[in-house]
Amino acid sequence: MIQNKMLFAISKKYYVLATTIVYTVSFLISTSTSILSSSFINIMLTPISQKQQVKAYKEKIFTKTHLKPSLENGIAVLGDVKIIQKRIPITETRIKLTEEYAAVHYGFKTAYMENPKVIVVHWTGGGTVQSVYNYFYPETVKNGSWHEKYGKLNVGAHFLVDRDGTIYQLFNETFITRHCIGMNYHAIGIENIGGKDGMDDLTDQQLNSNIALIKHLKEKYPTIKLVIGHYEYRKYEGTEYFLELLPDYRNVKMDPGKRFMDKIRAGIG
Repeated sequence: MIQNKMLFAISKKYYVLATTIVYTVSFLISTSTSILSSSFINIMLTPISQKQQVKAYKEKIFTKTHLKPSLENGIAVLGDVKIIQKRIPITETRIKLTEEYAAVHYGFKTAYMENPKVIVVHWTGGGTVQSVYNYFYPETVKNGSWHEKYGKLNVGAHFLVDRDGTIYQLFNETFITRHCIGMNYHAIGIENIGGKDGMDDLTDQQLNSNIALIKHLKEKYPTIKLVIGHYEYRKYEGTEYFLELLPDYRNVKMDPGKRFMDKIRAGIG
């Protein structure tokens, strides 16, 4: 009888102890989850300064979002225009090279634009969609090229428009690509297949697609105030739209031609 009472007392003691532990652990998990959730929501909703943005990149808070575009190899419909997703991977190496490029040329380390302000229109100088894609695909610039002297990051652009007007998206619009000296840190680049040997041969289909795409981008990003041809970029030295810390890093461009840009400006209003 005494033995049974002792066993019951011990069992009751351990039951109370076990129950206390379970409730305590549950409370801690619940509280931690709430705090973490709240912190994550605040991080995602709070406006990010340039300094905070760089810190976020270092901590890889947003990396997964940028590495997984919403439409990978899919099609986005923009009015009557389709945008085919032909994404070039944003790898850790490409992010690192982009951050290094920004630090040297702009004085701050980042791989993403906080607010796009400029759209720069280009031509490729020939080639095909696939050959240009293959040229942009490597993370590092071609050995021996003029650009290599000023950084290892490869050249690239966010969009590529084929001769028939088909639009391909190669990068997330807010990822920095190397397409226009002094403006990459806040400029979206649109390449057009054509312009071989400097010939002004871009098509009406490309014109219509550029107009539709630019209108869409300006609506999506109200911070965009300037749309230029690549040949015009040096006119903006000394303005808020141009930043380049290396004084000898300049070149002369003629793409995509004045005729094409005049028609784009008339089309976008």
